[in-house]
Amino acid sequence: MTFESKKELATYLWLHRDIRELKLSSLRWADEGLPALPFGLTSLVIENCPWLAQLPALPQCLKTLTLDHCPSMSTVGRLPEGLSALHLYFSGGLARIDRLPSRLSRLSIMGSPRLVRLPDLPASLESLTLHRTSLKLLPELPARLEELDVRNNDELLELPPLPASLQKLFVDRCFQLECAPVLPGNLTRLYLRGCPLMTRLPVLPGSLNSFELFDLRNLGTLPAIPDSVTGIALHNLPSLGSLVRLPRSLSHLHISQCTALVDLPELPGSVQSVYVAGCPKLAGKEVKIGGTSIFIG
Repeated sequence: MTFESKKELATYLWLHRDIRELKLSSLRWADEGLPALPFGLTSLVIENCPWLAQLPALPQCLKTLTLDHCPSMSTVGRLPEGLSALHLYFSGGLARIDRLPSRLSRLSIMGSPRLVRLPDLPASLESLTLHRTSLKLLPELPARLEELDVRNNDELLELPPLPASLQKLFVDRCFQLECAPVLPGNLTRLYLRGCPLMTRLPVLPGSLNSFELFDLRNLGTLPAIPDSVTGIALHNLPSLGSLVRLPRSLSHLHISQCTALVDLPELPGSVQSVYVAGCPKLAGKEVKIGGTSIFIG
């Protein structure tokens, strides 16, 4: 539906005051603000409203709030304590979040370059995504956090200690980050990309399944890769000269643009696919897979 005025939307919301989910998009009059929202609303999505500067009072029943391309909004205001998911996408004016709800389990912030700090994170948080902010440091990570996704945060200097509960870690294009913290024993996926100051990695946990490294130009060596790893992807690691023993459970190996790599260890018989490209010092080299020899083209 298209709402031509605040009054028209208010009338619709009053007539449909029992609705639980509401999506508002491209409201041309949003500089006037939004009308009161239904008390029973559990999901609210507001997108492409460049003139919307603030939210109305949010219903206490609200569980999910998504703001997408609302660049005039500098703060989200007071959030309901029962909110479980908060998604803030490409809201370039967002400069402050005063407090996060105590029951929040998922927080995603993308495209907020004016945001320089976060409030304390609630103990209930399980997933944290931060893309394109100006954060230099992160607050203490909650003990229940399972996934941390940090990308294109050019000012980020370091990561805080990672909780034992963390299972997935994604770090991409954090140019000031010099090292990764100690990795927890439950981590199953590690993805690191575009951190030029990173010269070494911490010990890899025995729980790891997926190990992916991209565009780490000063990384010269790798730690021992545990036998739990089934997938390895290495791309554009120009300082990497050799690989340690490969895990016995490895099924997929992808290596590209590792120009200093001079040899590969024997591949286990569990390997199902191998891709090697852009590694000139490996050209013509013999590689064994479970005792069978192949030659790299």
